[in-house]
Amino acid sequence: CDDAFSEAPFPWSDQAWMEHRRGLAEDDKLRRQPMAIYEVHLPSWRRTAEGGIMNYRALAPLLVDHIKALHFNYLELLPLAHHPFDGSWGYQVTGHYGCYSPLGTPDDFKFFVDAMHAAGIGVIMDFVPAHFCKDEWALVDYDGSPTFEYEDPREGEHREWGTRVFNFARHEVRAYLLGAPLFWIERYHIDGIRVDAVSAMLYRNFMREDGEWIPNAEGGDSYLEAVTLLREMNRHVKKRFPGVVMCAEESTAWSGVTGGLDTPSGLGFDFKWDLGWMNDTLSYLAAPAGDKPSKHDKLTFRGLYMQHEKWILPLSHDEVVSGKGSLLDKMSYLDFPPFYEKLQMLKALYGFQVGSPGRPLLFMGAEIAQGREWNYAQSIDWHEGDEEIRGKFCTWVSDLMGVYQHHRPMHAGDDEPHGVEKLDLPKSFEWTEVDNKDACVVAFVRYWAKERPVLVLCNFSGAYYQSYALGVPFGGTWTILLNSDDWRYGGQGGGPCNGTELATTPEGRFGWPACLRFDVPARSCLVALAPEGAAVGAAAGEAKKAEDTDACEEH
Repeated sequence: CDDAFSEAPFPWSDQAWMEHRRGLAEDDKLRRQPMAIYEVHLPSWRRTAEGGIMNYRALAPLLVDHIKALHFNYLELLPLAHHPFDGSWGYQVTGHYGCYSPLGTPDDFKFFVDAMHAAGIGVIMDFVPAHFCKDEWALVDYDGSPTFEYEDPREGEHREWGTRVFNFARHEVRAYLLGAPLFWIERYHIDGIRVDAVSAMLYRNFMREDGEWIPNAEGGDSYLEAVTLLREMNRHVKKRFPGVVMCAEESTAWSGVTGGLDTPSGLGFDFKWDLGWMNDTLSYLAAPAGDKPSKHDKLTFRGLYMQHEKWILPLSHDEVVSGKGSLLDKMSYLDFPPFYEKLQMLKALYGFQVGSPGRPLLFMGAEIAQGREWNYAQSIDWHEGDEEIRGKFCTWVSDLMGVYQHHRPMHAGDDEPHGVEKLDLPKSFEWTEVDNKDACVVAFVRYWAKERPVLVLCNFSGAYYQSYALGVPFGGTWTILLNSDDWRYGGQGGGPCNGTELATTPEGRFGWPACLRFDVPARSCLVALAPEGAAVGAAAGEAKKAEDTDACEEH
């Protein structure tokens, strides 16, 4: 634990960053800024030549260079609180206040965070308040009897995970859990907390059969005391550390995870992981070509609920472990050998993810399309990134994130896809091609104030469409920003290359006033910038305010 070290005051050099972070709490800057998240398990991101774990100080410059090259601006770390079993990836914790010592000392970790801040990279850390591991020397039966956990195993035991559940009603336990995130934010300058397994804190019957759980005092299935704890946690963090981002991994339909604390069910988180989007999208892409038309709604269903919360779109570690294979393994294909087709489909998936309303999150290894699933005891297969085609794949990720960062319609209106009339905020998202299930094509436009809108088209079929007709909301000259089939990204050069200008024709299509015609390669994503002067702006005052509010400023 930390008090095993003699700590002198650390010479932080991140004063400018901390001032910038405080400013994110003003005028909705936190929600309007781009937020591209790179998720990392530090012990296995990169290892020494002998296969050993690297120190925080050695990892810092390597990660900074890598993250900057890929145009991510947030780093999310799997839990770094003390945990006895590396195979838990940090999610079975014994010391919520102790910095994971195999990677170095507390000062080493402070050096790591300071280096990220110097490069303009925010640091989010996973936090596990739902349960703890049962090692007898740690928190379990702390004084010889249940102390941190509920006494009744129907409340105090997670059989599925082999862990104990914190007694959220006990004052001392609540103080312990409330203090932990504040400790990490204050002592280590952490910029965000991602709370793991929130669903297990919301519902008493989560992953339990009948007879394995006890209703609450009102006869319901919610953890009333845990809900109160989560609300208190977010209230304390926001009050003491404005600009720190609070994220929830929550998989149920609880209403108001990102709702305000002034609402009855609002938990006060800034963002929620959209696990429904992840499951639906991967299910669609794994389906054989002949089945995709019948599953088309898995691509479009999100439009019915995406305005209800504020989202992160995760392709996380959970999808590439425990026999699930890699993301590359999940992509369907037509011909043998499948590698090239899967690689192209994966590029289209990333384009769909980054273009959709929500903050994109990629787990390490996704940027090189790693072929095997993640193993916590091994480094990422960086040698694959040295292959020419995977190097070009990585360039696609970098350019895609660069467009996301640079073009405000791609991120600034993520939380109001359908607009908010009472605030004079117009829609920030609009389908232009939503029902073409047989072609396996979707297209949409992203808007923000008076900025030039951005069009995203994804073709998830194996067909090459010549002179594809796409209805668009504005006539004039559109400019191709990205084409995943460009030679630069390891493609075959099909369709308009990056920088190509496309003029619309006046013919209408599906009710749109103008039409673009261009070739659409198989398994591809194309991103285009609308003509000069094209915009769906807010009211004059709101548009001016949006233009003046720039959360992406250099610091």
